Amino acid sequence: MALAFIGLMSVVTFAAYARDKRAARAGDWRTREGTLLLLAAIGGSPGALIGQNVLRHKRRKRSYQRKLYRIVVLQLLVVLSFSIPAVRNGAGAVAGAVSGALGDALAAQLEADRARRERDPAVVVRRSGAGGF
Repeated sequence: MALAFIGLMSVVTFAAYARDKRAARAGDWRTREGTLLLLAAIGGSPGALIGQNVLRHKRRKRSYQRKLYRIVVLQLLVVLSFSIPAVRNGAGAVAGAVSGALGDALAAQLEADRARRERDPAVVVRRSGAGGF
């Protein structure tokens, strides 16, 4: 379902790039950059990237390029985050994994401090902030 939506949005976005390229050549009204970026953001980024390269459109304007690539990177991060098992299992699993990791780190730090005090009772273990982090 999601792949079908991305495919459809990519076709729509590519068509918008083609229309804007045609308008640019003819000197007609152009499609707003915000509209092209919105189409990319809601799933049409593959079509936007293909449209840029195949049609040689919107490739010189660096500010536009930066915005489009930020959208693509954000989308890739979202896709990658959903491929992590803890994320797929829900936010509770993520919170549990994070709190478990922090708990393990705190326990290791406390154990290291205890061992240091046993070796040298004169050592004062200083903590900064909550829990020594």
